[in-house]
Amino acid sequence: MRDLASTIALQRKRRKKREEEDDLRIQAMGPILHFFFHVMCLPLPATLSNDTPPRRIRRQPFAFRRKKGVIFYRDDKGNLLLMPPTMSSWYKLYCEEDSQETISNFHEKFRRRFRLPHKNFTDLVEKVTAESNRGDGLFSRWRPGKQAVSGQLAAPLNLFVLTSLRYLGRGWTFDDLEEATAISEEVIMTFYHEFIEFGATKLYPTCLWELGLYSPETTSAQ
Repeated sequence: MRDLASTIALQRKRRKKREEEDDLRIQAMGPILHFFFHVMCLPLPATLSNDTPPRRIRRQPFAFRRKKGVIFYRDDKGNLLLMPPTMSSWYKLYCEEDSQETISNFHEKFRRRFRLPHKNFTDLVEKVTAESNRGDGLFSRWRPGKQAVSGQLAAPLNLFVLTSLRYLGRGWTFDDLEEATAISEEVIMTFYHEFIEFGATKLYPTCLWELGLYSPETTSAQ
């Protein structure tokens, strides 16, 4: 009997608590419900009578939007700044003019790391740059000197080409490449798809033509 009585008392206590919580919710929506019932010509609930002032709603503090970017750093004054891709480790190691002096056995290591001699890499960057300078060509969104919507300059094309070579040669993920270049993985993935299209539609036919295995006349005849 005692267990039954305690159970009934507990249920009543919980029911009363739920009713109090419901009353608080209705009071919190007081202004809206006052307007709604007034327009619909419905009687107000007892908890929203004129004798009961509506409960004041506490507003959450405004959340500031986080700066867009990949990697941030602090300058000498302690200001938090966005790191541009030109400050990344890859750019300093492989893209600067004196980059060949920063690594011992540069050409040997470059070929092992990117599966391509450095001379062929520079030739490939020139072809990609020429394609980007075309008005309707691939890579136009990253042509040198172009600004993004955020107002920042586009990342260098030679850095983008390195990301595609490392992705193909060693199977890195786009997240790994973001960490090494300070370029977002979404942008790297977008460039990679255009790089593959460029290789299939532009580079591959050119290589076959140089080897004498392809000619525009043969293709048109087929």
